Amino acid sequence: MPKLQCCMKKIVLLLALTLLLCAPARGEEARTPDELNAAALKTRAEKGDAEAQYLLGGYYAKGIGVKQDWAEAAKWSRKSAEQGNASGQYAMGFLRETGRGVERDDDEAAKWYAKAATQGDTSAQYGLADLYRRGAGVKQDWETAYFWSSLSAYTGEDAPRQLARESADHLTPEQVQAVDSRVGAWKPVKTPAVSPEKTKTKKAAKKKPVKQKVKKKPSRKKKTK
Repeated sequence: MPKLQCCMKKIVLLLALTLLLCAPARGEEARTPDELNAAALKTRAEKGDAEAQYLLGGYYAKGIGVKQDWAEAAKWSRKSAEQGNASGQYAMGFLRETGRGVERDDDEAAKWYAKAATQGDTSAQYGLADLYRRGAGVKQDWETAYFWSSLSAYTGEDAPRQLARESADHLTPEQVQAVDSRVGAWKPVKTPAVSPEKTKTKKAAKKKPVKQKVKKKPSRKKKTK
């Protein structure tokens, strides 16, 4: 019996040590896969990875692995957008249009949508087409609305196809034909990525030092006797 008890104690001790070694470090035991992914994305985003910045913005927008925070979503989306990332530019357009995390501004929404749409982002193309349909942030233009919605309609989704049909109803057959030709010949144009450091440099370069005007003292004329 003493030997049996001794063996049992050793087994229990070994099990306890095994569990201790296999247990996650303190602070990580409650971390879910989403939380770990969010942390990994943040590390990449802080190093300037534009795609990671866009994805991290989406995590904050949806509350995936982090507490939902629209201001943080806008912060990281903007960083991505300013580097030329089309997805980040679309995200900024959406946030500006809806006023989530930033001040609502249709002019800014149109600007970001246009940048992403030019690069071939179909969601941005639809968003831009809808702004032209409503005349929000841009002057109402059914021809331009038809152009961008037709490009977006290549995804096969109902919303852009419906918008394209609605826009076409406001155009003449000749206008529709002309736009269709443009759509067929259109190719996306990628915008070059700009590092955050260069962005800051450009902003700083715009601020020129104000030169103070020095008033010239009037010269005193000698009196002639």
